[in-house]
Amino acid sequence: MVGTTQDLRFFGAGCCYPTAGGDIRGLMSAALLVVATDLPPLGLRIDQSAALLDDLLRLLAMATGGDYADWMRQVSTLDAPPEWNLD
Repeated sequence: MVGTTQDLRFFGAGCCYPTAGGDIRGLMSAALLVVATDLPPLGLRIDQSAALLDDLLRLLAMATGGDYADWMRQVSTLDAPPEWNLD
């Protein structure tokens, strides 16, 4: 996972933007896939935004805090796979 929101900002600043073709409105959507062995995969997507990185940071904060973060800690991960009891 991205270590800090500053890391994510650095990642966003380094993204390549198209220089030709595409839509006159420019880039309006972004996605981030967070993968770690000790966390369940987390897919984030922002559509129709003029402030993509700010909205992606806000969504990441919502997904990694509060009740949702409590629930995510209970989901199986690569380091802690589900324990199937088929007996």
